[in-house]
Amino acid sequence: MKKSFRVCFFSLLVLSFFVMLLQGSLAMAAAAKPITLKFGTWQGGGMKNPLTVAQYTYLDELEKRTNGAVKFERYDAGSLAPGPALLEAVQVGIADVAGLVPPYYRAELPLHQVIVLPGFSEYPLPKAMAFYRLYERIPELQKELTKHNVKLLSIQALKSSGVFSKKPVRSISDLKGMKLRVLGYQAELLAALGGVPVSMATSEIYEAIAKGTIDGHIHNAPAIMAFGTFELCKFYTEFNFGDPVFLIGMNQNTYNRLPDTVKKTIEEMREDGIRQSVEVCAKLNHMLEGKMKEVGIEFIKPPEADVAKVSEHAEQILTKWVKDMEAKGLPAQKVVSEYKTLITEYQPLPVWSK
Repeated sequence: MKKSFRVCFFSLLVLSFFVMLLQGSLAMAAAAKPITLKFGTWQGGGMKNPLTVAQYTYLDELEKRTNGAVKFERYDAGSLAPGPALLEAVQVGIADVAGLVPPYYRAELPLHQVIVLPGFSEYPLPKAMAFYRLYERIPELQKELTKHNVKLLSIQALKSSGVFSKKPVRSISDLKGMKLRVLGYQAELLAALGGVPVSMATSEIYEAIAKGTIDGHIHNAPAIMAFGTFELCKFYTEFNFGDPVFLIGMNQNTYNRLPDTVKKTIEEMREDGIRQSVEVCAKLNHMLEGKMKEVGIEFIKPPEADVAKVSEHAEQILTKWVKDMEAKGLPAQKVVSEYKTLITEYQPLPVWSK
């Protein structure tokens, strides 16, 4: 009886040992399995689109720096949610991470519209880095995202948009009566200069130009080459109509569930991630400007007097925006003043001097 008890007891010990080993192995396997997150962007064109490349560069770097602990499933061209719905998609967790376009969310992110307004630097790095630091300084900016359960991860930016048209725009007077597709506050600036702003989906621009519904669009090189409108328009005038700074946001609950090591990596690479993705995007942007010239697009530099007039009108739009936001109890003047100051601390990337 005693011998039988000892045999049973020993067998239980052996079984317990193997159960512990199995549990340990399963735990190690679980720990080694990467955390897969869904990333959504409104941008199409894959690796031919500089902004998509900028976003994916950030995701690639995050995967690399976490040693594969995090992996991203990537849904472009609005396949996870269309651009105007991406903020809500991140908020409710349909997307873990997404590219966000502030002009789509004027009601939800009113102070963020400062990065949509014309009149700031035409170059991407000063705008992106200045907004990163501005965001750190202004609690009201942070609250606009946290209110929607979103944590800011990174920022991308493109060179500001100019006028791309069928007929040459060599001075402000040439804009009079010209119908151009615009985005956000570009509409107010174009109207102030005598043009006719038209709102439409980007997918409709090519056909609208082909039919004569519009005379062109206000955009930059990546959009022009992606939409194929270089086949229809042959003149690009380098007025500074601005262009949004774009955000990458993460669902706050998703962030909270990440291991501390991953959170630490996200925080440590924030500034490097912004700079790296903007540099990649800028080089592609510059290359596409070269492609535009190769296919016969004439780049027009407007007279300095006209450039000054555009800046003057942009400043008036900015002043009105500040007044409207301040009336709502938002610190718009502080946001604008600090943003302008911070922008001056950064120089355009060397690529623009080539």
